[in-house]
Amino acid sequence: MCRKCAKLNYKSQQQTKDGMVDYWKGMEYAKRYLTLPPWPVDGFSFLGFRPDRPKGMHETTYRRHLVRFSRYQLRHGKRLMEDLARICR
Repeated sequence: MCRKCAKLNYKSQQQTKDGMVDYWKGMEYAKRYLTLPPWPVDGFSFLGFRPDRPKGMHETTYRRHLVRFSRYQLRHGKRLMEDLARICR
């Protein structure tokens, strides 16, 4: 049977969409492709965090990785604001 006939879904569809999902994914992406600072980056400082360019990485490659990293920051900020608005109501 194929995935559709067996009514199965992908692993990413099974993940919960809480406010910290994009934070964890963004930090994992920065750990893999960019440079993390020696201090811990929490959920609030993540919004203003800009990873350094690794030594030897071309500037265009660094910018491409920053664009993708900033998507995680924007989604995390949006969910954080939604969670705070829901709490304040």
